[in-house]
Amino acid sequence: MTIAPGVEEIVRFLRRFADLMSTGHNADHLLGAANLIEGLIRRADDSEALLRAEQLSRQQHLHLCKSAEIARSNLEDELAEVKARLAELRSRQDETIADGAAEKRRLLDRAERAEAQLAAIESELAEARPRLAAFDNGHLLVPISKLRHAEAQFEAIAKETADVVSQAMCEVGASTLDRLIVESAAQLSGRISEHAA
Repeated sequence: MTIAPGVEEIVRFLRRFADLMSTGHNADHLLGAANLIEGLIRRADDSEALLRAEQLSRQQHLHLCKSAEIARSNLEDELAEVKARLAELRSRQDETIADGAAEKRRLLDRAERAEAQLAAIESELAEARPRLAAFDNGHLLVPISKLRHAEAQFEAIAKETADVVSQAMCEVGASTLDRLIVESAAQLSGRISEHAA
């Protein structure tokens, strides 16, 4: 028991004085007063112990509150970063979708132009068939202007296409037509020379 300075002497004095009186109400009152003082001191000590425990608990609680506040702040920062990243990804997705739609429209336009060019070539070929004359060894005579026109069409398609295979096929077609025109011109001049001789 922790007794305040001077109180311990008072309690001893009361007990000794009660022993000296040894009987009677005064002795009982003195012992009761000494016991009451000791009980009050014990209650005060218990209250101080409870207060210290409560203060310690309060400090721990404050520490936990601060830690929770820091954790909450960190989580809010992380959440803000995640939201910003999500917004950026959604923006990129929207751009990609818009770019894909634009590319799809561009490719559809190119496909329509290519189909129109093909239809025009087929139409010209259909118109030219009656004018074609049979040539020896199963060959047909085609006007050079038509071959030059077809060659130009192949070259135009080769320049416009993004597909490497289609581009290569068109370039091969243009090159083949150019070679045929050059070879035909050489054969024609050779025949003219033979007839002239």
